[in-house]
Formats: sequence, C-alpha cells, structure tokens
Amino acid sequence: MGIWSDDNNKKLNIQLKADYEILDDLIFDVAYSFQSNSELRNNYESKESFGGGLNRNGLATKESKDFYNQLLESTLRWNGNISNGTIDVVGGYSYQEFYEEGFRAQGGDFITDAFAYNRLKASNDFKTGIGDVTSFKNTNKLIAFFGRVNMSWDQTWFLSVSGRREGSSKFGTDKKWGFFPGASGGVELANFINSSSINNLKFRVSYGEAGNNLKDSYLSLVVAEPGDDSFYYNGDYVPAYGPLRNSNPNLGWESKKEINIGLDYSFFNDKVYGAIDYYSRKTESLLWLFGVPQPPNLASQTWANVGDLRNSGLEFLVNLKAVDNGSFSYIPTLTATWYIENKIVSLSDPDNGFVFGAGRNLGGMGSPGQNDTPLVHIEEGAPLGQLWGWKYVGISPTGELQLEDISGPEGKPDGGVDADDRTVIGNGLPSFEIGFGNSVRWNNWDANVFFRGVFGHDLINSMRAFYEVPAAIRSYNVVSTARDMKNPDTGAYLNSPDGKLSDLYVENADFFKLENLSIGYNLKVPSGSAINNVRFYFAANNLFVITGYKGTDPEVRYGDSEDDNNPLVPGVDRRDTWYMTRSFSLGVSLGFN
Repeated sequence: MGIWSDDNNKKLNIQLKADYEILDDLIFDVAYSFQSNSELRNNYESKESFGGGLNRNGLATKESKDFYNQLLESTLRWNGNISNGTIDVVGGYSYQEFYEEGFRAQGGDFITDAFAYNRLKASNDFKTGIGDVTSFKNTNKLIAFFGRVNMSWDQTWFLSVSGRREGSSKFGTDKKWGFFPGASGGVELANFINSSSINNLKFRVSYGEAGNNLKDSYLSLVVAEPGDDSFYYNGDYVPAYGPLRNSNPNLGWESKKEINIGLDYSFFNDKVYGAIDYYSRKTESLLWLFGVPQPPNLASQTWANVGDLRNSGLEFLVNLKAVDNGSFSYIPTLTATWYIENKIVSLSDPDNGFVFGAGRNLGGMGSPGQNDTPLVHIEEGAPLGQLWGWKYVGISPTGELQLEDISGPEGKPDGGVDADDRTVIGNGLPSFEIGFGNSVRWNNWDANVFFRGVFGHDLINSMRAFYEVPAAIRSYNVVSTARDMKNPDTGAYLNSPDGKLSDLYVENADFFKLENLSIGYNLKVPSGSAINNVRFYFAANNLFVITGYKGTDPEVRYGDSEDDNNPLVPGVDRRDTWYMTRSFSLGVSLGFN
C-alpha cells in the first residue's frame, strides 16, 4: 500500500571552442555546444492510497521525454586603430536547433497492486476506453547573421552600429526572417569642462530593435483535433476532426523598438557616481491569438501580429562613497524607476481582417462558479493593466451582494446591475519602484543590506474572492476574514454566489521589504599557505515586508499564471500562489592559490 515512483534522468553537455588568428588583430572564433536530456518517469498509486489510486482502483503512469539543443556560433573579429581612436568590428553566424519528443500513458482499475507500473496492459481502463495515451514531437530552428562596429575617438566620442538578421522556423512561410538594427552614440562632456570636481559626465543616446520569437512551434499552421461528433462511413461511425485554429503564412516577428537617452556621471573623485536614463519603448506586431468570425474562417481563432504597446519611464542610480578611510567604508546605493506610461496604442489590423472593436475583457477567475468572470479590460488608447469589475456598495439585510448601478444601455443608471455597470476598479502595473542598497566594510567584517519597494499597483485577491463566501464554496474551508462579510445591522453574512468581481477584492499592493542581508568575516591566513582566503558568512532573504495587502504575496504579477503569463492580464494573485520563501544560510568559502 502506498505510492511507488521511479525517475531516471540522463543529461549530456558538450562544449567545444576554437580560435585562429588569421592576421594580426584578425581572429576567427567558432564555438559549438550540445545539451541533451532524457527523462523516464514511472509512478504507481496503490488501490488503497489516498487520491488517484483510491479513486481509480490503482493508477499507473509511464512517461518519457527526450530533448536536445545544439548551438553553433562563428565570428570574425578585427581590432584596429584609426585617427586618434580605435575600431572594433565583429561579424558572425549562428545556428540553433531544438528538438523535443515525449510519450505518456496512464491507466487505472487493476485487479492487483503487484504489477505496479510494469504492466499497463493489465489496466482495465484501456478496455473501457478511459485509459489515456498521449505523445508529442516538436522541432524548430533559429538562424542569425549579425554584425557590430564600435568606434571611439580621443576617449571623448563614441559610436556603435549593429544589425542582426534572424530567421525562425516557427513563423509563417512569408515572414520567417526579421532584421533588427541598433545604434548608439556618446560624448564625454567632462573633457570640455574644466572642473576638478567632475570626473565623468558622459551623455549617450541609443536606439535598438529586438525580435520576440513564438514560444511554441506550428502556430502558423492549421492544426486539427478530434471533435465531439462522428459521421457514418463505410459501415462504421468515424470520429470527426476539425481545425483548432487557422493558418497564417504572414505570422512573423514581434518587435521591440527602444530609444534611450542617458547620462553617466561621477563627481568629487568618484565619491558620487551613477546614471540617469529615459527610455521610450514600443512593442509592435504583438503575437496574439485573435478571435475571427466563422465562417468565412474554418476555425474561430488565428495566431496573428496584431497590436502595438508603448511604455516609457525614468531610471535613476546614485552611489555614494560616504566613508572610506581604509579600515571602514560605507557605500549606500539608491535606484529608482518612475513608470511614466504603459499604453495600448492599437489592437487591430483591418488590412488583414483583424478588427478588435471597442474593447475586450480578458482573463477569468476560474472554477467553481466564476469561469465567466473577466478580470482585465483592454482598449485601444487606454492604459495597460486595467482591472475590470463592479463597484462594491455593501451587503443587504438578507446577505445579498450590493453593487453600484453606474450605467446602462443608454450610458446612465437604469435601476439594475448588469455588465453595463462594470468599470475600471484598479491597475495591476506599478507606477514607481525603489531600491536601497548598503555596503559596509570594517576591518575583516563586511555586510550588505538591500531594501526594495514597489508602489502604485493593485492585485485581485482571488483567495478572498472565493473563500469569503460560504454560500458559494460550501465544500471548502472559508478564510477568517469571511467573518467580517456581513450586514452591520442584521448580522447576515454574505451569501451571494453570483461570481461578480468587484473592487471589494481589489487591494492596493504597495510594499517595502528587506530583500537581502549578508554578513561576512574574512579570516587571515598565513602567507605561503595553499589557501589564500577563508570567509565565513551568514545570509538571509525576505526578512520582512511592510504592506497593507492581505494576500500571500504583494509582488507585481506582470502576467496571468493561468494564461501562460499573458502580459495583457497583469494584477491577478491566483489561489495557488505560494508564500514568499524566507531563507537563512550559514557557510564558508575558500580560495586557493
């Protein structure tokens, strides 16, 4: 009685590298790496074991997975001198191939536990048609040609130009290749300013493009799957197959274009140093599973490049050598990011038949009872991350949920609460982020302390949304805060299992935390010893968090964990979120001559 499990995992890593100097300062490099992983997993839950074994009268699973990734890169590099400066030129080629295949079989209803997972044929599930057998195979390739030129003059002027042409087998037949250029320039202003207090004042501007590949293969192709119907053919009923999605030969790269304007500074013999950056980023041709009319399309959805996003912000970094007298030093570091804009520019491509409409609601709270409850509203011209739902008013004397009537079919309150009354009830993205690091050294002791805070974001507390309503979740334990969900006059508890998400369950999730702490002591060792350094240390993570959020973790959710981390659905704290791990460690590190 129990669970038998056997896992085998075989890994192989190969790395080869060679270089050859063709001429002075002209070097050819070639590197090859190969990684493979072969997994075999067997599992059997006995007839009396709690869970699947008990429910299925014994349950056996066998699964295997094979994967490899090989990468070949070759570059040609040249370094030289130009008038009052230097030049560095690099050109190269890259080839990468991924391969993955797997198999899984699962069956239950055994007459004995003696076979365990070694005789799946003994499972009666395969005789009754409920045994499960699946397999898969994926392969894709990524090829790139790239080049870069770096130049500098008089340690004052700097210029860099780069380009990368990249092709992926995952995209449509007409759009497999993309070109992603980049350029940057800078000038050291300190060389024009006669001031002993200014050590570095470098102004720089850069522009770059990068491509985003598809996560899965074959998304540009028609994929058929078995349907619920069957048809009569040649004396038998044959299962019907239908398209899961439409083909799109124009499915191509999602691109990210960014402009950065920055200033690196250092003053007072490098006692104060840091950087200031402004960035403006536009993501174009979003990879999107778009709903389309059926007919004329075979299926109701198509992967397409539809939509643009724009975001911008300011980033600050300052380091201060507050004290440094030889035996004692203290260097605080402050970082800050102000998110100026996160905007949906467009979500339509009418030229190719992809029309978005006025707006769309995404996400879902989930089962039980709230599968059709949307979480986020996206709309052209609106901020990204808008949480969507009703305004909470209170609890009626009989325990019914009361929501605000704010609109209707004609745009004004109509005496009822329905979908027209939903509105923006929060935003899942932050507006400001700060980090504060402290580095201290005293003789042989050293310490590092890092604080971090994030502000301006909200979270949907789905744990509360489910477990504060006893009438909706009768088969589960409710959370202690459910005792507060009652009418103040009659004492009637909330008993409305209607699955309407309101701002009652949207919470401000600002937080400030001590993220990392480390303390070390460097032991002196005799000269001439084989050991040149001995350091004892203590380290801890997530020692405390200051927040008003009632959920498990106030960290920003930049994507929905139940929707493949979809970045268009931020701000959802799912019920399966684990608490932050608070860890403590003691150790010693050794350095050898």
